[in-house]
Order: sequence, then structure tokens, then C-alpha cells
Amino acid sequence: MRKFPDTTLSGLRDSYALCLRQFEEIGGDAFEYHPRVSEGDFRRFLAPLDLGAPFPVSVRYAAGPTSEENVTDAMREAYRQLRERLMADPGRHVMKP
Repeated sequence: MRKFPDTTLSGLRDSYALCLRQFEEIGGDAFEYHPRVSEGDFRRFLAPLDLGAPFPVSVRYAAGPTSEENVTDAMREAYRQLRERLMADPGRHVMKP
């Protein structure tokens, strides 16, 4: 079953790269998703938002070996540029593996 049945793989790829560029333009903080990511990591990332009462959080890394073959050069470059800018600014939140 496809998670986005009405969207092509090409459309998802383009959307990913566009979202990363827009994210940088608006100055968003980043949560880096990686194999050792935990619920605690995500809760710490969200803490500055002061969302009030605790809420359920489920974080599960689901990427696998076949995921890499679906990544285009444009996606890699958009991610690299965003990560590079975030790592250069200690005030931005980046969860590193």
C-alpha cells in the first residue's frame, strides 16, 4: 500500500527538495532523523514550543537500504545545503546521530 497513492515518486522527490529550500527561507529549526533517534530526542526538540501537557510521541526510524535508491541528486543537495547552514548556526536545533 502506498502512503501517497495520488502522487508520483517524481512529484514526491520534487516536493522534498522544495520543502527543504522553503524551510531554510522561513528559518525553521531541524530535527535530524537517524537510526538512533529516540522519543526523548524528539521531546527535547519540541520542548521550546511549550506545548503544555505531555502528549503521545512515537518515533521510529523506518528508512532502509532500498530508501537510498529513491534519493535524487537534487534531494541530496537540498539536504546538504540546509544541514550545512544549520550546523553553522549554534542557535538552531539539529539532532546529530
